[in-house]
Amino acid sequence: MTRSLDLYTAVCIAAGDHGYESTSEEWIAAYQFLIDSGDVWRIEGFFSRIADDLIAAGLCTDARGTHHMTDITADLDAPLFWAAEDLARWRSGASPGATITYYAGLPSLMRARTKDVALDQTAAAAWSIYMAGRGILTFFQRPDGIGEYRLTVADLEPVRERDRAPPPTQLPSGKPRKR
Repeated sequence: MTRSLDLYTAVCIAAGDHGYESTSEEWIAAYQFLIDSGDVWRIEGFFSRIADDLIAAGLCTDARGTHHMTDITADLDAPLFWAAEDLARWRSGASPGATITYYAGLPSLMRARTKDVALDQTAAAAWSIYMAGRGILTFFQRPDGIGEYRLTVADLEPVRERDRAPPPTQLPSGKPRKR
C-alpha cells in the first residue's frame, strides 16, 4: 500500500508510531521524502543520523550529495558531528523547540575538538548560537557511554557576561592549614 506523504505522516512512519505501521519500502520512502524536503536535517537528530546511514548504505539519495554529519576518522568509534555551516543553516530555518544532536561521541567534546578543526568550528558555532540567545545547549549521556551534545532552538535575549556564573576564585597561596 502506498501512502500519500506529508511531513507529519513521513515523520510518523519514520518513527514507527502506532497507527503508522509500514513495510520496509514505505519506511525508506518516508525517509527519502524527508531527505528530499530537507526536513530530516531540521528535526530531532535521531532522524538525521538514520538518514545519513540510509544514504551511506545507498538506500536513499541526497540530491545535494552531502552528508550532514562528519566522521572525524575512519575509526568505527569515531564521533559524528554536524558541519558548522549546516548547524547554522539548520538553526536559521528551525522552529522554537526543535532539537538536534550536533555532536555524538566521547563524552568530552572539549577534548575531542582539540583534535579536529571542523569539530572545533562546530562547537564554536553552537556556542555562538547560545550566546546570541538563539538556542539552548544540553548534554545527554547515553547508557552506552556516548555523549550527545544537543541544541534546542529558542528565541531568548542574548546571554550577557554578567548573566553567566563567575569563574571560581583562586585559593590563596600559602601553606594549607592543619586540622
